[in-house]
Amino acid sequence: MKKQTLLIVNPCSGKKRTRKNTQDVIRILSDDGCTVTVKETACKGHATQLAEKNGGDYDLIACCGGDGTFNEVMNGMLRLEKKIPLAYIPNGTTNDTAETLSLPKKLYELAILIKSNKYKKCDIGAFNNRYFFCAVSFGFGAEASFSTKQSLKNKIGHVAYILSNIKKIPDVRPVRMDIEYDGKKISGEFIFGAVINTKSVGGMFRLDENIFKINDGKFEIVLVRKLDSVIEIPHVLYKLQKKEYDNKEIILIQASRIKFFSPDEVAWLIDGENGGKLKEAEVDNINEGIEICAPDSNIYI
Repeated sequence: MKKQTLLIVNPCSGKKRTRKNTQDVIRILSDDGCTVTVKETACKGHATQLAEKNGGDYDLIACCGGDGTFNEVMNGMLRLEKKIPLAYIPNGTTNDTAETLSLPKKLYELAILIKSNKYKKCDIGAFNNRYFFCAVSFGFGAEASFSTKQSLKNKIGHVAYILSNIKKIPDVRPVRMDIEYDGKKISGEFIFGAVINTKSVGGMFRLDENIFKINDGKFEIVLVRKLDSVIEIPHVLYKLQKKEYDNKEIILIQASRIKFFSPDEVAWLIDGENGGKLKEAEVDNINEGIEICAPDSNIYI
């Protein structure tokens, strides 16, 4: 039986190759009789509405856009009673999702993979009842990204637009946090924290692939303690990129459930998008919560 596919497209993502990519994917998927229905997003949050309203009528939902579009579509799908697999056609700025899943970079190979019906069960996260795939984070860059235009993100990249907003130590205000995770506690002042479900985070750093597994029911949590000077930031980023976790300046832990408590409101990012300002946040791992079209790789247990 030929698949009925809903393709949700963000025409504003990435470097505006989206419409050509969409046409190419439709042509390739339609070659074997697959029916593809295309719906374009018109505003932030629209992809979630499209997936929730229309997804139940299809055998597969595919999305073309960046990690934010993927997040929105996933959130809409998870509201459906029917369990439907998801395919991703990356066209964003950083594409942490695509890199983690080892998706083919060539469009033709990606379309062939989608046609193969090869799906992998992956963990997802629940952040105060909102779902995420890549990461949730607080600290330097979070508030700056709220006001950064998408066109600038596309032009200079994730790390550049974060660092371009950090010019002096007040821009790297430490956040007082009490953190509970799987029955343990840690407290302190942190300039950055992330609960991670992907191999890389916004191009800033990568996790050790010998540690990271995407269906083990656990997240990796990275915390960076307060710095004395803004000039230490490049050094910290270097250590993150080199996977040097000393458990003093940079802390790496694994957990399935994490709770954050702060006396002040803290700005959060969810898969790179505005997650709001909160004094308390809870993150839960939903083990193998979604099926995604992906090739075999070493990220699965």
